[in-house]
Amino acid sequence: MLLVFSTSKACNVPVFRYALERWPADTFHVVVYTQGAEDNALLSLKSNAVEKDSLCNYSVDVVDANTSNGQKLAEANGITQFPWAAVYYPTNARVRGLVWQGPLNAANARRLINSPVRSALVEKLLGGEAAVWLFLKSGDPEKDKPALETLQKTLERASNELKIPSTGVDINGNAIEVTDFVDYDVHFDVLQVSRDDPKEVILKSMLLGSESDLSYYNDPMAFPVFGRGRLLYAVIGKGIREKTVYDACRSITAWCSCEIKAQNPGIDLLLSTDWSAPVGGHMVKDEETPLLTGLSEFIPPQNDAQKTDNTKLAADINTEPIEIDSMNVSSIKKDTVRVFSEEDDIQKSSNTLLRNLLLLTGFGIVVVFAATFFIKSKKTK
Repeated sequence: MLLVFSTSKACNVPVFRYALERWPADTFHVVVYTQGAEDNALLSLKSNAVEKDSLCNYSVDVVDANTSNGQKLAEANGITQFPWAAVYYPTNARVRGLVWQGPLNAANARRLINSPVRSALVEKLLGGEAAVWLFLKSGDPEKDKPALETLQKTLERASNELKIPSTGVDINGNAIEVTDFVDYDVHFDVLQVSRDDPKEVILKSMLLGSESDLSYYNDPMAFPVFGRGRLLYAVIGKGIREKTVYDACRSITAWCSCEIKAQNPGIDLLLSTDWSAPVGGHMVKDEETPLLTGLSEFIPPQNDAQKTDNTKLAADINTEPIEIDSMNVSSIKKDTVRVFSEEDDIQKSSNTLLRNLLLLTGFGIVVVFAATFFIKSKKTK
């Protein structure tokens, strides 16, 4: 039932906006190997971890190499320098394994938490950009220049031409008019990332590790990023063409067909920001859910006195909205509260159910014993 509610509004919201407001960023995993002492760099990482209600989407586990288990883990991973940090992709991401590892010092702690390009990225996404393309340079100007020019030219065209569709579909696939986003100014931007920039070493590793074979290419790459840092896929080298880039932009501005994040392509980036206040406020609206019907038909009829008592009792019940975070469903209102007090009938129903269950269980046991006896007698013959 909750899935029906969620899909009923997902078809009327652009993908990029729904992802920005409703898809929480996946949590990266940081393992820090120490020899007992916790220096300032480790304390900084721990204080900014998601367990501390931080704005960063990573968690921290500390392994003490002075213990027998910690020493075995360090040796198994070839770690001889301490403190040492290893960053892993989220467990529910479509790619697994190591993102980056290196000595944990103040500089690397800052690089892990944030970087100039990532700061600019979240600022643009929160500012209303439909998507921001990260252009990872190859280092060869003859390759990078034409690819970047094509990307910039196509993004400018997409910003001028693409509009939010005025017609969506309901849960039955019927066309419906949508006006909430008709005035939304669709825009795309690009940020350049150098492979040699030490401040962007974590970002470069995340980009190249987002697909299994990207590290083998020495070509420029372009990555569309939307929502709360959701990286869609990589466009490589000569694949950075007008049609490829334009089609990706158009897909990001289309209606969201499913709000379940895990069923959508892409992988999240490790970012640090407060996503709760995007430009334009919260544009994804919760639709009112229909009244639930069904078992109420089996409630015995009430007399006038009972109805009066039940009405008074219903007025004392809290009717605040219920928020269900795990399914991203909110404001399920108790618009109508039905209460009945036929305790005798309820007790009778419970006794009847218990009796039927006991009879069914007893019958099942008899059948099992009879079947067992029959099989054994056949074997004996």
